Amino acid sequence: SQNIIHHTMFFNNLAACSLSLLVLLQCWTLLVCGFRLTPSYQPHQNRALTLFSSTSEDDAHCYGPLSSTFTELSDEMGGSGRAVVIWDCLRAGIDPNLYYRNDSGIDSSDKAIVESWLEAMSADFDANDISLTKNNDLLGKRKDQGLGADALSRLQKLMKQCRSSAACVDDSVTESIHTIENSIGSISHIKVSADGTTKLLLRLARGYEVESVIIPWLDKGFSTVCVSSQVGCAQACRFCATGKMGKMADLTAEEILCQIYFANKVCRIVSSIAAAGDSATTLPPCDNVVLMGMGEPADNAVAVVRAVSTMADRRMFSLAQSKITVSTVAPNPSAFTTLG
Repeated sequence: SQNIIHHTMFFNNLAACSLSLLVLLQCWTLLVCGFRLTPSYQPHQNRALTLFSSTSEDDAHCYGPLSSTFTELSDEMGGSGRAVVIWDCLRAGIDPNLYYRNDSGIDSSDKAIVESWLEAMSADFDANDISLTKNNDLLGKRKDQGLGADALSRLQKLMKQCRSSAACVDDSVTESIHTIENSIGSISHIKVSADGTTKLLLRLARGYEVESVIIPWLDKGFSTVCVSSQVGCAQACRFCATGKMGKMADLTAEEILCQIYFANKVCRIVSSIAAAGDSATTLPPCDNVVLMGMGEPADNAVAVVRAVSTMADRRMFSLAQSKITVSTVAPNPSAFTTLG
C-alpha cells in the first residue's frame, strides 16, 4: 500500500510539473507572438505616411501645403529646398502665395488684424502707424532664396486642388491668386479679454465657423493655442456648449493646422503693434498646442494624427511632442489605438 501511495504521489507531482511547464510554455508563446505582432516604433515623420491606407472621409481630401507631409510637399514642389522656403513662411504665419509674389510681400488681411486687435483692446492707437513691411528676418536660413515662377506655379496648383476638394461655398471668388484665406479659411472675428487671452473665430472656405484661443503666459514668454478638431460635437457633455450643437462636420487636417497658422500670424502682427509703441499690447510666440477646442479629437482621429505629425515635425511647425496635448473623452477603446 505504501508503494501505491508513493507511485500515486509521484504521478501527481509529475502531472503538476507538466501542467506548470505547459502554462509557462503558453505564456512564453503569447509573449513572443505578442512582441512579433506589435509594430516597431517609427518616428512621427514616417508614421504619418503609413496611417492613411484606410478608406475614410479624410482620404478623399486633397492635402494642401499645411497638411502634406514634408516629403509629399517636396515632391509636389520639385525639391526639398522649396518646401523649406514655404514652411519658413507658414511657421511665421505668412502666406508664401503672397509673400513671394509682390515687392511689398504684404497680406491685405494683416492690416485688418491690426484694426480688429486695436478695436478689441480699445487701444488709443492709429493702425496706420503700424509697420507691416516685408521682413525677411522672420524667415530661416533660406530667407533670401525665395520662390521662382515654377515653384509659385506648383504651389498655386496645390492651393487650387485644396480649394476644390474643400467644396467651398463661395464659388464667386475671382482672385487670380489662390491663398490660404480664400482656399482654407480666414479670421472673421477677434475677441480679446483683459488678460490678453485672444479668441479667434475662423470662417472656413466651406462655410463652417470654428473657434481657436490664444492663451498668453507673459511670465513664461510663450502662448498656448487651443485648437478645434470638429464643427460641433457628438458627445453632448452637459457642461459643454459645443455638445449642444451636435456634430456638424469633421475638420480636415488642413483646417486644424490653419488654426495654428493664424495664431502664429496674430502673435507676429501683435508684436509689431508692441514694437510701434503700444507696449501694453503683446502676445508671446505660440509654443504649446492643446486640442481642447470644439469637437472630440478621437472621433476625427485620422485627421488629428496627421495634423499632430505636422505640428511635431522639426521641418514644419517644429513643436516639441511634449508640448502637444490631445484631450479626449475616449468614446471607445479603439480610439486610443488610432491616436496611438
